[in-house]
Amino acid sequence: MILQNRTHSNEPLKSQRHPNQMVVGTPPSAHVFLHPRQHLLVTVLANLTDGQGAVSWHRKSIIHSDIEDDYEHLRGVHVSDDSLVLDHTGLYYVYSNIQLKPVSSNKTSGYRMRESLASKSWFHYVSRMSPNSPVNTGVLMRTVQTLSSDAQRGQESVFTGGIFHLQQGDMIYASFSEEMVVDFDNRSTFLGLFMITRGTKS
Repeated sequence: MILQNRTHSNEPLKSQRHPNQMVVGTPPSAHVFLHPRQHLLVTVLANLTDGQGAVSWHRKSIIHSDIEDDYEHLRGVHVSDDSLVLDHTGLYYVYSNIQLKPVSSNKTSGYRMRESLASKSWFHYVSRMSPNSPVNTGVLMRTVQTLSSDAQRGQESVFTGGIFHLQQGDMIYASFSEEMVVDFDNRSTFLGLFMITRGTKS
C-alpha cells in the first residue's frame, strides 16, 4: 500500500508536514492514507511464516514521500517508500484501518472475481522492520477478515490498534493478502501512530 496524507483545509499546513519539524513538547505522530502498490509482491520474513515453513505473499503499502499533499501529518516521523520511519524511541500506539469494497450487483467479470473471494479469509498486517534490532522485526498486528457476499457499500471495514515499544529507525508498514477487496478511500484506509511516552524500556 501507499501512504498518502491530505489536510482538512484548502491551505497546506507546511509546518505540520515536514517530518523533522516538531513543536516543543508535541509528541511524534503520523497519519497517512494507503494506496496500492502495483505489480509488487513482498515475502514476509521467515519468522512470519505460517508455522509449516511456507512463505506467505502479501502486497505492501507505499508512501508517496515526494508528494507534499500526501500526508495528513508527520511529526518526528519520516517516510521511506513504503514505511513510516521513527525518529524517536518510545512507547507508541499504532493503528490501521482497511475499508472493504462492496460486492457489486453488476454481473461483470469484476463482480464474479469479487464474488469468488466471498467467504474466503484474507489478512491485514501491520509490521515492523527493525534495522537496529533484527530480532524485533516481525508482524505487530494481524487481522483476519472474511468478505461477505452481501456486503453493502461502506459498511465493512477492519480496524486494528495496539501499544508497542518502538526504537529509533524502526520502519512501520501495512500490507494485505488480497488487494482487490480493499477500497483505497482516503477517509477510511489508513495507517497511523502516536507516541505515548518517550525513551527506552525501563
